[in-house]
Amino acid sequence: MKKLLVNSGLRPICLGLGLVISFLVLYPKQVSSQVQLGIGVPEFIFNANNSAAPQVGTVYSIPPNVTQFTWNISFASAPASQSTILEFSNDNSTWVTADTSTSTAGESRNVFNASRFVRATESARSGGGAITVTITGKSGFVTAFQPGSFNLFSDAANTINIRNATNPQIVRIYRTFTDASNFQSLDFDTSTPNIANIKNNWAGTGTAWDIQFNNSFAISGSTGLVNKVSNVVTVGQGVEAIRANGRVTAQVAANASISTYTVGAADGSFEVSANVLVTTATTHNFTVECAYTDEGNTARVATFLFELIAGTTTTSVINTNGAVPYEGIPLHIRAKAATAITIRTQAAGTYTTVVYNAEGIIRHLS
Repeated sequence: MKKLLVNSGLRPICLGLGLVISFLVLYPKQVSSQVQLGIGVPEFIFNANNSAAPQVGTVYSIPPNVTQFTWNISFASAPASQSTILEFSNDNSTWVTADTSTSTAGESRNVFNASRFVRATESARSGGGAITVTITGKSGFVTAFQPGSFNLFSDAANTINIRNATNPQIVRIYRTFTDASNFQSLDFDTSTPNIANIKNNWAGTGTAWDIQFNNSFAISGSTGLVNKVSNVVTVGQGVEAIRANGRVTAQVAANASISTYTVGAADGSFEVSANVLVTTATTHNFTVECAYTDEGNTARVATFLFELIAGTTTTSVINTNGAVPYEGIPLHIRAKAATAITIRTQAAGTYTTVVYNAEGIIRHLS
């Protein structure tokens, strides 16, 4: 039987009757280093190397099941300053920094990464003795991510850190996942400046779902409203929400808008309240009002009732009461969608000689 000479990309297949046919089989490019990282044993990246920085250490190929790494850096004598980086790659060509050590006393650091190659580079060193860097690979914690997308560390006992330089990180836990268009997930998102955002997402066949804390406090995923407190289901807004809180001081005339709020897309029920402190009471007589549009689309002006320190009630802030506080009694109103609620002092009042402070609160009930 005659055999055909083939190169490494050809595979001879015998079809019988002494006939051999070669097929070209394409394999993905395989890149490997000369040294494979052992499992559970320290390997030298730098071994008492006294060459000047910058310098690149030994490249190790990583066994498929190794994703945990402990790297140790030490010096024969402490440098004044130094910077050494641990890098990972999938092709032994493009390298991504996973961790950086600037300790001059030496240290041990832990990294999680799923890549094919690892090395250390001493970027800079001022003074000091020879550098030694060892790395120990451990199996377990299998992941599937590209180098540089994120890195896991353990900076302290019983602690896992996720970081990638100054880039904000997101942790996503899937409840269901069919594909990128059909899922439910819980995200811990740091991408918004100065906000730690815990949110639930869904798409396609993944329906809206709630966030619940210890079976006691729950937030609706679809509306954002609190729908359970102390394990009791809530209604309406779930929890009262202060929509507006305005305060003015040293007033000597009518104030047309102490506090104001425009109702959202649906009619709503609100609790409105106000208080006044008169600091100079010579000649004045005015009321405090809440102007709004009711659910029947009629404009209304409600006058607040106040209680004085002595327990009597009044609607008038008048000089005969002296320089005293007026403690407001809340009103429950229902306002039409897309209309304004405004707490103000009476435009037609008398403010001949008066100085006062006032506050108005608009609280959304349902």
